[in-house]
Amino acid sequence: MNKIDSVTHIFFDLDGTLYNSKKLKLYISLKFFSQFFNLFKFFKLIRDFRLIYYYRRELENLRDSKFNNMQNVFDTHIEKVSFKLNIKREIVFKIINLWFNQIPLRYLSKCMPTYVQTTLSELKKRGYKLGILSDYLAIDKLSSMKILTYFDSVVSSQDTESNGYKPNNNGIKRLFKKTNAEAYQCCYVGDRKDCDVLTSHINNVLPILLSTKHSQTFNNQTSYIKINSLKDLLTIFR
Repeated sequence: MNKIDSVTHIFFDLDGTLYNSKKLKLYISLKFFSQFFNLFKFFKLIRDFRLIYYYRRELENLRDSKFNNMQNVFDTHIEKVSFKLNIKREIVFKIINLWFNQIPLRYLSKCMPTYVQTTLSELKKRGYKLGILSDYLAIDKLSSMKILTYFDSVVSSQDTESNGYKPNNNGIKRLFKKTNAEAYQCCYVGDRKDCDVLTSHINNVLPILLSTKHSQTFNNQTSYIKINSLKDLLTIFR
């Protein structure tokens, strides 16, 4: 029996996998820069822009650091940005929560391809258990996209129990436990080689890469199944 025949659980990344992240960034950028004409908000937006930039950069730095395996890595992440920019932790948290967790909810349904819901529905009908492993908070996003009910379990790297961003393996191990699955029964679908495919290989999970123009390069020799659309999963998993 090959790995595909063994799969009973299909886990997904969220951002860039279940919706078009470039389209979402465009919506949010338009929202962000439209406020530049308001002189009262101008300097605040400059601050927010720098903060968001360093938050994203620090996330990538944390993936490979010794801090990516400690209790509540999200707090460490916020603290590092706060220290770097000399901005109070509470303000950093408030701004990140606004631009990463609240404002996107207005636009996510517009950025999700129509076939995502039908694909998830058909996979459930075929008896597969579905899960989410995201570096960001996911439940509210899935709810706004009206697809939360398709998933048996949702895990975020920012949960205190996960203690690390991908490719840290705490998150996916929580999915194993919550869905009562063994690694050989699982696949992980994501859009990044450097963290999604690597997470799969570290945990002996079948990796499936959604090919996108922004998929990062990855130097290590590694194998994975490449798909051009989530609809291709219906051909792989019958």
